[in-house]
Amino acid sequence: MDLGLNGKVALVTGVSRGIGFAVAQTLTAEGVRVAGISRTAPPPIDGLTHLTLDMSDAEAPAQAVNACFDQLGKLDIIVNNVGSGQLAAGL
Repeated sequence: MDLGLNGKVALVTGVSRGIGFAVAQTLTAEGVRVAGISRTAPPPIDGLTHLTLDMSDAEAPAQAVNACFDQLGKLDIIVNNVGSGQLAAGL
């Protein structure tokens, strides 16, 4: 499939596993250079630049964007996949 994304740069959070990892794989297969953000390193993906950050830190989003520009020169796509939550007792 050609999504017309060749040459773009994406920042994907939560890239170490699950949906974030699959998104990074799909984007790199489309020719996108990906800055992947997670607390732990994902398995290797050609075209992925991993940045170790904890997005629950208030300064991490700015650090992620700045690192993307510093290392990949631009930013075209953002996929904010990271998240967490806790269920209240009794749910």
